[in-house]
Amino acid sequence: MVWELGNVAGGSRVSQLVHPRCVAAVRQVTLSRNGKILLTCCDDGTIWRWDRVCSNI
Repeated sequence: MVWELGNVAGGSRVSQLVHPRCVAAVRQVTLSRNGKILLTCCDDGTIWRWDRVCSNI
């Protein structure tokens, strides 16, 4: 899930990232400078690249 932390105490969910093959817990996240690419590192050693394709997120 992607959270907006700056506006509300405790944050609010903005979006949920799902993929049938991504089943392990995400432990680290980094965002590209332009905000269009999100990289995640999971417990099972996989690294996932998520590309922003919707402009309203």
